[in-house]
Amino acid sequence: MKKTQNKSTNKDGFTLFSTIGYMVLSFTFAGVIMTASNEHVRSAANTVDREVASYLAEAAIEVAFARISTTDGYVHNSATNEVTSLHLGQGKMSMKASNQSMAEGIFDLRATSTYNGVTKTILIDQVKLATFASYGMWMRDNGGINYTVGDVMTGPVHSDRAIRFWSHATYGGPDFWGEVTSVAGTHEGNIDYVNFHKGYDFNKPQGDLSHISFDKLNGYGRNDSGTYNIDALVLEGATSIEFVGDKMLVTNERKGWDEELVDVNNGIHKGKLIYIEDSESGDSSTKAGKLYLDGGEIDGRITLVTDNDIFINDHITYNNDPADDHLDISQRDYVEMSDDSLGLISKDDVRITTAAPDNITIYAAIIAAGVRGDNNPGKFDVISYNSSSRGPRGTINFYGSLTQDVRGAVGTFNTSTGYGVSGFKKNYQFDERFTNEPPPFYPPSSQKLSFSSWMEI
Repeated sequence: MKKTQNKSTNKDGFTLFSTIGYMVLSFTFAGVIMTASNEHVRSAANTVDREVASYLAEAAIEVAFARISTTDGYVHNSATNEVTSLHLGQGKMSMKASNQSMAEGIFDLRATSTYNGVTKTILIDQVKLATFASYGMWMRDNGGINYTVGDVMTGPVHSDRAIRFWSHATYGGPDFWGEVTSVAGTHEGNIDYVNFHKGYDFNKPQGDLSHISFDKLNGYGRNDSGTYNIDALVLEGATSIEFVGDKMLVTNERKGWDEELVDVNNGIHKGKLIYIEDSESGDSSTKAGKLYLDGGEIDGRITLVTDNDIFINDHITYNNDPADDHLDISQRDYVEMSDDSLGLISKDDVRITTAAPDNITIYAAIIAAGVRGDNNPGKFDVISYNSSSRGPRGTINFYGSLTQDVRGAVGTFNTSTGYGVSGFKKNYQFDERFTNEPPPFYPPSSQKLSFSSWMEI
């Protein structure tokens, strides 16, 4: 019997085979898509984890910045200070601040965070607050005093109020080798023949004296119960000091000291602080916390702070002169760069006396804050600066940094020629070291922090 082939059966088999093939391909493609999708999800999750870890590390740095700002750059008593680790959900963070010396207020920060197994570390070097020692001269008020012929200023100069100048086509004018800034929008006097080597910028605030805390400086000086790992001392009443290398001859009635030999530095710390405060007992003529500086040469780092005036009676210099640090080694007084520094910080005035020599030399960073509360603005000035009987006293050869509430007078000049009539002319050289290495415990000019490098790893 003739048989007829069932063609539909072969067609259905082919169709089934094709369908299965398509299904296999579809599942394979879907698997690839799923795998790629999962990888993308995991990648996205890792990106989120890294970002969260980074934010946590930055938060730890912000904690460190806040602590340094609120303590004027001096945190606790040890060389290494660590913030207790903080746990935030799946994450944690910690910060370590390594302080080179409490007297310097310079930190290296290391912040580490972990989130979902991802770790992020931030390293920041040389974190510090800007100080008033960063200026050749800083003043709130120029005091209506002229910069005139023969005056030389090498560092940055700032005045909140308008600065006054005298210059002349024939006789010339003062020289400013650093930037000159003012909060005021104008100036006083003639600047046609003033030499602004780095310009004059108006409407530019540069910190204020409110950031100086004498209470904190006094607290550091007292160092009650050894709270701070520092070399510090508080003296009461009138005090006189003469520098003799790495020693000082200190006279203080209430201590019973008559030219007592005291170390400038104790060899352990990188600077000393002495606070001279008003006394509530003893002879009324010596109660005021005044300091009389009888000059000398300093070998070391020290800051002297007073509740009252500081009087300068003689030359003050450093054992290792920083003015030659930029020279070839063969031309320096020492092979090593100078690390000598003196800070003089007064609630009232810093004054050059009539006993001081002509052409006096002063190496120091000075602040005359004017915050004693007797309505006297703090100033750096010369006693009897306008004495015509004594006449011109030459030049103040100043090397360092000068800050005053209101600019004080150091001499007078002939308004026709610009030449000195009495007192001193000014040769103020900025100690550039103080931008990064001010004298110990030198107060900040603002709460802004700076650092030399930032690295994430």
